Amino acid sequence: MYSKIKQSLRLTTISILMIILTSCNQINTSTVNVESFELNGENEPIEIELGKATSVSYFAMPYKIEEDNIICISENEKIAQAVLNTVTGVSGKKVVNVQIRSKNIGTTNIYIKDSKGNLESEKVSVSVVETLNEDDIDNSDMVYITPTGKKYHLINTCGGENSYKSTLNEANTLGKEPCIKCAQ
Repeated sequence: MYSKIKQSLRLTTISILMIILTSCNQINTSTVNVESFELNGENEPIEIELGKATSVSYFAMPYKIEEDNIICISENEKIAQAVLNTVTGVSGKKVVNVQIRSKNIGTTNIYIKDSKGNLESEKVSVSVVETLNEDDIDNSDMVYITPTGKKYHLINTCGGENSYKSTLNEANTLGKEPCIKCAQ
């Protein structure tokens, strides 16, 4: 009799564990879908001097979306690069700040879209123009920085896959410190 009770308890325990595991597999792990993007301000063409950067911001709905749900696009990466800078919550919306870095003279469009490719924001025209004043050209040393990192690097691989070329002056302006591995 004791062995039948023991066997029954084992079967009950196994059944409970199976129910728990099944329930865990049914937890909703899907991401929140982006419902809308809205340009923060007027959609006027942006002009950037070669070697400079600026930013544009969008409102994204709903508030619960994550950075992983948003992709920054430049239609011509050789002219200007669009990089997700920050995503912060304000009044039930997310504010998506996109940094635009000029690379070569020309014109391109910058926009954001959801990671599933279902929704795109309004496009902003970006023109990169020649620097008019020679004194404004940053001739400081070339370094590598990342959008979210706190360090600058002398070796591009040290900063990881998101690192991009910058100047030492820009890195200092952004408050970046030298990497203890490659920039000491």
